[in-house]
Amino acid sequence: MLTAWPGPRQPGPQVMHDVRRTRNLPEPLIFGLVALIVVAAIFSFAILLPKVISAGLRGSYPYRAAVEATRGSGTAVSLVGESLEFGEAAGTVTGLPILGFAKLTIPVKGTSNSGVVHVQARFGVLRWKLTRCDLDVPGSAPIDLLVSPSN
Repeated sequence: MLTAWPGPRQPGPQVMHDVRRTRNLPEPLIFGLVALIVVAAIFSFAILLPKVISAGLRGSYPYRAAVEATRGSGTAVSLVGESLEFGEAAGTVTGLPILGFAKLTIPVKGTSNSGVVHVQARFGVLRWKLTRCDLDVPGSAPIDLLVSPSN
């Protein structure tokens, strides 16, 4: 007599049903674990993405040049105060050759006041050039950090 299955005889449906039941996790538990992983990924993305972007902006030449110009301006330091702290930058920096452009806003806080540094720059022939760098402090006129006499 020929059988459909070569080799030993296959277990019956009742045995297979019992084996499947012991190997599978309950569906609500699987759904809960997947939902937890998705929520954790979204939360991590929402928390870490701004930090990663800000770290990239902080490393850019326009950011560093703006910080240097602000710290080097006696007018800015006298208006905001000593111990300048620069916050998380917002904006964009594209460093493509010929088309490079940067537009950033950088919060700055000193011992006596706080304000925002506005930066615009273009990537020219192998280097960045700041086209605008000024400090806005509430209650005073903007300070042009590129032509400030105290630089």
